[in-house]
Amino acid sequence: MKNTNIKSLKEGSVVKGFFLCKRFNIKISRLGDPFIDLLLEDSTGTIRAKIWSFVDEYKKQLKHNNPYAIKGKVVSFNQALEIDVYNLTIVKNSLYDKYGYSKDLLINKLGVNIDFLYGHLIENINKINHRCNKDILSLLKDNKQKILLIPSIDKKYNSSGGFLSQIVSLLNLNNRIYSDYTYDFNIVSIGLILKNIGLIDYYSNDFYNISDKDKERGYNLLTLEIVNKKFKNYNDVCLLIQNLLMDNKQIKNKEIEVIKYLYKFDSLVSS
Repeated sequence: MKNTNIKSLKEGSVVKGFFLCKRFNIKISRLGDPFIDLLLEDSTGTIRAKIWSFVDEYKKQLKHNNPYAIKGKVVSFNQALEIDVYNLTIVKNSLYDKYGYSKDLLINKLGVNIDFLYGHLIENINKINHRCNKDILSLLKDNKQKILLIPSIDKKYNSSGGFLSQIVSLLNLNNRIYSDYTYDFNIVSIGLILKNIGLIDYYSNDFYNISDKDKERGYNLLTLEIVNKKFKNYNDVCLLIQNLLMDNKQIKNKEIEVIKYLYKFDSLVSS
């Protein structure tokens, strides 16, 4: 069969491929029906999946880090793609070799990339010349596991690891242009990192889940709460994020405009 990889998935597409089961939980829907919530992985990334039918039978087959042949359909839920699984069979012996199965399909190269991106992010923060430098490092290190996993809210980066990937991309853009323009490089770098930092609380530890309470509050409010608490001793940082998120047209601030333009430019241009 023609195998599907996670990177190529689009809403509505049919899935036929091989994946590792990195995590699974038996849950109960709002209507009281049991379902299985999974995190699947292949060499191109990770994606969440759900099994709604034959739950009792499938839960007996599931084991962490085992390979499975999966059929299903890609749907959108909470602004992220996931798979509705119709059929799941464990891969063992050489049964699926004739269908194109190979362990190379399941080696997660993305994990190496994500670790590299995180290291690059830390390097960029160490270059920021501002008193809040250590507090930014502390905030990120305390939430490292989430930062490695959570998606961004922007469509281009709306997949596992997207939040980190977007920040590094924006910092790279800032590094390339700042020498040709007159603005505060350090303040812009801080703004790029903290603008959507509320996403670390917006997504639960089950990283694609968002509570009804947090949906109502929104990630911008969560960003303000984090910044006001963690950076309360830095008035310039708190004011920057407040004005950036308020989007007050009457406030003329060069650094805020640069941050907005970098986010917009990066979202429009393909890597």
